[in-house]
Amino acid sequence: LAGAQAKRVQELKEVLGLFLNLNFKDFTSKDPVQPTALVEVLLDGKNNMLLIMPKGGGVQLKYNETNVQIVTPASHLGEAILGLRVSESTEFEVGDKVRTCEILSIH
Repeated sequence: LAGAQAKRVQELKEVLGLFLNLNFKDFTSKDPVQPTALVEVLLDGKNNMLLIMPKGGGVQLKYNETNVQIVTPASHLGEAILGLRVSESTEFEVGDKVRTCEILSIH
């Protein structure tokens, strides 16, 4: 357990380093989803805010009183939505489940 916790602490330090050193792009509603985008999605019928980052998948943040989940391009969801634009949707598989995701906004 201690080893897993130490590994998670190291991952969080790396994510913090990314936040401090990564250049975040100013996205418009016409841009495709790409790393550093803050994306509002309708995922399986529920609204979610996602931050596309190279590391830190699964980390939950609070931004302006909104829960935001970090998603990496290597994840099933990240891979499925990369390149999509506002109002586009996709389906992707996770295990034996088919999930649906629509892009509502990009920031």
